[in-house]
Amino acid sequence: MDIVTLLGIAALVFGFGMVIFIHEMGHFLAAKWVGVRVEQFAVGIGPAIMSFRKGLGWRLGSTRSEYEALTDACLQQDGIRPAGCDGRYSEYQRSQAAARMGISETEYRWSWLPIGGYVKPTGQDDLRPNAEVARDDPHSFGAKSVGARMLIISAGVVMNVILAAVLFMVVFIIGFRVPPPLVGFVQPYSPAQEAGLLVGDRILYFDGRRQHDYTKLQLNVVLSRPKGSVPVIVRRGDSQQELWLEPRKDPASGLGFLAIGVDRAYDLAGNPRLDPAQIDPQKMLRPDEIVVAVDGRPIRFTDFAEFDRLLSQSFGRPLVLSVRGRDGAERQLSVQPEFADFFGSQPFQIAGLQPATRVLNVDEKSPAATHLQKGDLILGVGAAGRPVRPVGLEDFKAEIFRSGRANEPIRIQYQRAEDPPTTTEPVLPDLKLPGGHRGLGISLRWAVEDTTIAAVSADSPAAAAGITGGRIVSINSTPIQSWYDIHRELARGGAGEYVLLIASLDGSTSRHTLVLDERQAADVRAIRYTAAFGQRERIEPRQTSNPLTAAAWGVVETRDLLRGFYVTLRRLTQGTVSPTNLMGPIGIFHSGTFFAGRGPDWLIWFLAMISANLAVVNFLPIPIVDGGLFVFLVLEKIQGRPLSPRAQNAAQYVGLAIILSIFVFVTYGDIARLLNMG
Repeated sequence: MDIVTLLGIAALVFGFGMVIFIHEMGHFLAAKWVGVRVEQFAVGIGPAIMSFRKGLGWRLGSTRSEYEALTDACLQQDGIRPAGCDGRYSEYQRSQAAARMGISETEYRWSWLPIGGYVKPTGQDDLRPNAEVARDDPHSFGAKSVGARMLIISAGVVMNVILAAVLFMVVFIIGFRVPPPLVGFVQPYSPAQEAGLLVGDRILYFDGRRQHDYTKLQLNVVLSRPKGSVPVIVRRGDSQQELWLEPRKDPASGLGFLAIGVDRAYDLAGNPRLDPAQIDPQKMLRPDEIVVAVDGRPIRFTDFAEFDRLLSQSFGRPLVLSVRGRDGAERQLSVQPEFADFFGSQPFQIAGLQPATRVLNVDEKSPAATHLQKGDLILGVGAAGRPVRPVGLEDFKAEIFRSGRANEPIRIQYQRAEDPPTTTEPVLPDLKLPGGHRGLGISLRWAVEDTTIAAVSADSPAAAAGITGGRIVSINSTPIQSWYDIHRELARGGAGEYVLLIASLDGSTSRHTLVLDERQAADVRAIRYTAAFGQRERIEPRQTSNPLTAAAWGVVETRDLLRGFYVTLRRLTQGTVSPTNLMGPIGIFHSGTFFAGRGPDWLIWFLAMISANLAVVNFLPIPIVDGGLFVFLVLEKIQGRPLSPRAQNAAQYVGLAIILSIFVFVTYGDIARLLNMG
């Protein structure tokens, strides 16, 4: 671990502490303002390293014992009897004696664990709200009006909201290096493609909101209406266009959020964040290299839209990239385009033809480890007791997950090399996977180098032509070697043209005539390609020298984050977002280390986000957090008296149980995700 990483982690720990410290500072200032005595204000948690109390000065450890001894002696000297039934002086009596002696009632302490802090007002106990023992003290929490106590309870949340806005303001003044709202990729069959978005478009407005960066765009898409089209204004070349699209859930993402099917822009240059040990020079750019030509034609390394056009015209043919390093040396790099995943859970198909599935890897813990091997061709699947049916990759995955949920074994038909097809014994998909699924623990991809037809989509041109399976031999007399060839030949034809396809099945050949209508021909041409060779994401600074503009941006950013958090919580309760997406302290810290590694601007942005989210979490109507205590005060105001101590205590312990249960759940999820990443 290098010094930069260590400094980033140290800054992250300090930042977390600052966010919690500011929250407690809000409670402290509000309590002081309404006249509630604050016995302690602690930076960090745990035993005190050192403390300060006006009138006593600095001390190692806590000043509490010395404060009690001095004030008790003063009260005894004045002949004042203890107010407590246990023979002890009350905090009110001690504070009066301390005032006469010039000693502050508040101890400021620095504790061992530098994480956050806490405030201890007299008479305010999360597990004993409105404690009667404090009501006889005019400077206790319980003796103040409902409005004053509401102010104290909500002040921490208010300070977190203010802190978030201020941190965002700081980020925008120093410059926030963010991916711009450029369309770097359009997913096939996505809302973006259906609306007519093109690679290279700059999204200026989404649903009436200005889009300053790609991160902002993602958030606004997630927060958009679940059902209904929204306007999108893009700059394309020198003109602006208004398009309408309808965000939809993308089940393939596993998150359950709304999406439109676009990706950010990537320059044709090496990614400096990649670990050099993970870079294969035969397949990837080095961090200091840029692409200067594709297949001998010059190209600017910033022209990702032109590269996407060349990808779409390649039909799987490898592209030869000429790359140049910082020292001026040039070399060539061969890049293999791959079919892009379709939006959502739609099966990959070309005119209804679905390729077979290739096994890329088998986990050693996989229930199918004794049956399947790397390189096997998956031909079909069937639940135990049912016939095996031919399936493509997406349907195969769906059947695995379905059987895993139902605790039902499956049989898999596969082919190894030139051997005849084989069907496994029943296998139970019971391996725990991310996202709460149970599966087989095998990596899969389309077998694009093999022309085997795994399945034929219903109501498709292929189904209408009577194709049921086998291997494709030729299309319009052109020999076919791969699914890239199939796509190229079918994309050449226009609507209404006849396409002659010859397939081989069980040693015999069959002739089929495909006819694509206008929409079907457009669907074939809409299939896209991707190529990953270590590119860096496009970054543009979002910055302003005007403090008022920065403040306005900060307020809007904070508002959107608060709104986004509440929308996510609502969708969690509706079941449209999985609880497995929640993060606990471990997951948040792990994410924080990633943002800290991206630079101080991203670290400050992350801390602003945490501050805003902490405000939301703290103000949820759950007993024991600020929101639950606020609800108690609202009920007290309505009925003119507090809830009974028994009712409040019971509610607080229920709230504590809820918080602990959530903590255990999210922590388990964090650990499971980290183990799967490892």
